[in-house]
This record gives sequence, structure tokens and C-alpha cells, in this order.
Amino acid sequence: MRYKINGRLSVMESSEPGPFVEVLTKDLYRRKYHHLVKDHLLLRSMESVAHCKVDFFKTYILGTLCVPEKEDPIGKQWRCGFYLDTEKLIIIGDVEKIIEVLERIEEYQIVDMNTPAQALFEFLETLVVDDVAFISAFENRLNVKEDEMVEDVNEIPKDFEKYVLMTRKELTIWNRYYKQLYEMAEFLENCPNGIVDTDAKGMFTFFSNKVERLYADAQMLREYTLQIRDMYQSRIDVRQNKVVQFLTIITTIFMPLTLITGWYGMNFAEMPELHWVHGYGIVILLAIVIVVVEWRAFRKRKWL
Repeated sequence: MRYKINGRLSVMESSEPGPFVEVLTKDLYRRKYHHLVKDHLLLRSMESVAHCKVDFFKTYILGTLCVPEKEDPIGKQWRCGFYLDTEKLIIIGDVEKIIEVLERIEEYQIVDMNTPAQALFEFLETLVVDDVAFISAFENRLNVKEDEMVEDVNEIPKDFEKYVLMTRKELTIWNRYYKQLYEMAEFLENCPNGIVDTDAKGMFTFFSNKVERLYADAQMLREYTLQIRDMYQSRIDVRQNKVVQFLTIITTIFMPLTLITGWYGMNFAEMPELHWVHGYGIVILLAIVIVVVEWRAFRKRKWL
């Protein structure tokens, strides 16, 4: 699929002149443009795409994108590569996904585009157009989880630890993604080989500022997640301390009774209490009195 660049993107015939954007699979790119880049450098770099990056050469720019899916950033990421020169922008990868992004450009387009570099800016801008709201929704979900913990100090939300762990992993992915886009935009706004025109450099400055803010927000949320996890761990520690405190008090209450039991369990023949008619009842009464006195003493000191 080929799009003409003339203020906007419009589907064009391959024979039409002028700057254009073309979307290709790897095989089509290899067959059609094998002469553009020596040693299939772009295709080799796409074999294990894990980063968003750009590389500058004398007459062209090569880059790769690794974009997390918002529904499942840990398990799903889509990848593409691009070739950019003064006449064309070739995007290689999942054609259906790339075309979907290109078709959204018109809806969110900021300025008229007249060069391939400006088309690349609009492509990158469309990738993050909804991300401010996405990050805000992320923050709202974390606020809800924190409120659940605050509402009832004696209860811990179900599967809370798993949720915090998965959230931290997702934010790590988004944090890395925005950082790479920021560095990529900085490189493009300072492009030394003349492929990126002056207007496009200004656009990439705008884009770098935007993704820098997204990066900062994602970093803040990641730290916020760690704080919530620490709060969760503190809640666990408090509950464990209460259990240990309760068991300690119960043990302390019955320690005198254990002493009495051990004392009279020796069964010396000359122990007078063993021959008392009411000795058994007296020991029971003594045990009850000891427990009641200790219980009231502990309650007075607010240990219970």
C-alpha cells in the first residue's frame, strides 16, 4: 500500500511522482528495495526487535519500533521497521496494523505534512495520541486499590499482591517504551544528515517533550506502585505482629497455670495439699482467679 504525501496521506498509484509512504511486508521489501540498504541491514535489525531506535547513515535513516499493546503489554507487542530518506518513508512489518495507524493519522493530524520526515512524526504521534488518558486511567486504578486498603485496615484485598506485581511489570514496559521514544525523537530532531527537514525537526522537538512527560508519569506511577506494595507489606507485618502478640499474651496467661501443674505433678508424699479433701477444687479456683486477674491487668494496659 502506497500513500501520497501532500498535506495529508492519500492512497496513490505507484507511478505517481512526489514524496510517499509505503507499507510493505519483509518479503516485498526484500524483493522491491533490496538495493537501498547494503547487506539487508534493516531486515537483520528487525529479526530481534526489542527496542525503539534509529540509526543515521549518509543518505537515509533506519529505525525499528517495538510497541506494547495496551490490553496486554507483557504478552503482546507489535514490531515494525522503517526506512526514511528525502523522497519516501517505507514502513515494514504487520501491514494490517501499520495501515490501521496510518488511517488514524487524518483524525489526529496536527499540521500539514509535506515530507517523509513529517509523515514519520505523524506516525509516531498517532502511536501515543491516547496515552495521556491511558496513563491517567492507570493512576485511577492504583488509587482505587490504595483506597481499598485504607477503608478496612483488618482486611487485605483479594489477589492484591498479584495485582501489584503485574502492574509493576506493565509500568516497567511502558517506562522503557517512552524512554526509548524520547531518545529516538531527540536523535531525529538533531539529525545531522539533512534527511529531516527544519519543520520536521521542530515537530520532533514537540514529540520528544510529550513522550518525556509520559516517561515521567510512568516512572512516577512505578514508584507509586512500589509505595503501595510497601503499604501492603506493612499491613501484612501488622497482622502478623497482632497474631504473635495475641499468642504471647495467651501463653503468658497460662504460664502460672503451667507452673502449678508442674509443681503438683511432682507427687511428693509429704505434700499436704494432696491430702486435702477440697484440694482439687481449691487449685481449680486458684487457676481461675489467676487467669481473671491477668486478663484484667492486660486489658487495663490495652495489651488486648
